[in-house]
Amino acid sequence: MCGPLPDWLKRRAVLVDPSVWPRYTRGGSDLRPVFRRLVNTLRGWDVALKILRAPDAPLDIWLRDWGPVGRVFFRYAPDYAKALYPRPAVARAREVLVRHFCVRCWAVPLVLDGGNLIHNGRVAIVTEKILRENPHLSRREIERAINSLGFERGVFIP
Repeated sequence: MCGPLPDWLKRRAVLVDPSVWPRYTRGGSDLRPVFRRLVNTLRGWDVALKILRAPDAPLDIWLRDWGPVGRVFFRYAPDYAKALYPRPAVARAREVLVRHFCVRCWAVPLVLDGGNLIHNGRVAIVTEKILRENPHLSRREIERAINSLGFERGVFIP
């Protein structure tokens, strides 16, 4: 598993400080108190934390979406926020992750935010949204691309 995602067996995690973005710190949606409690809880469990802040150029607090899945970066171009994530910003944020964690990741041209893929190491589960995000590929081609990452099987759910 690539360094930035939680590695519970090794008791490591990476978080993104929500104060980097005003939309996560205004009024009733201020995530800073929740973030502080989460940090304190994880430290109380002796989890080694890396906290990404503004100089790290994170795209968003949802690292699971734009970060790597295993050692793979999918093309991050979510239909719900295309204007928020221009390709140069995505590339810069990912370069920082690779530099921080000294891992080699490779890019896969499938459009997918990592939060839409879960796996147990053998079976990958993706939402059918991947079919809409990659209209130039058939379901079978997408399944083959996912399996080529080392999964035995890909499962699509609504």
